[in-house]
Amino acid sequence: MKVKVWYFAHDDDSGTDAQIFGSEKELQDHMREFIENDLSTDDEDHAEIKALLETDVFEAWQAWYQHVNLHRLIPETYNWDSQELELPLVTELVDACKLLTKAYENGAANGGSMDWSDVDLAHEAALKAIATAEREVAK
Repeated sequence: MKVKVWYFAHDDDSGTDAQIFGSEKELQDHMREFIENDLSTDDEDHAEIKALLETDVFEAWQAWYQHVNLHRLIPETYNWDSQELELPLVTELVDACKLLTKAYENGAANGGSMDWSDVDLAHEAALKAIATAEREVAK
């Protein structure tokens, strides 16, 4: 299963902070909050940046970033991007869940009588996913 994640990295004189987000909206919400918090620390109006926050967070970011680097002694660096990741563990977990739900549906259709071979398939898939997770954690 492929999943697209977004990341945001921030470097300043205190170090590096990096975060990963599950959607572009989560990234935009984080950037909006980051800018709003920073703008609240000075007395300037920042009307242009605030207006951009309502329509295009990435444009607001560019305007805010230019402002930051013009008015601060120590330049800060930021970047964000997205990346598609292949997540085999997620695929295995989804497969196990599908088998379990299918076994349940088959049992319900049979008046509550479960076919243990359906449950056995789901159990095997779950064990495989658990083994993969344990290998990943051990790395």
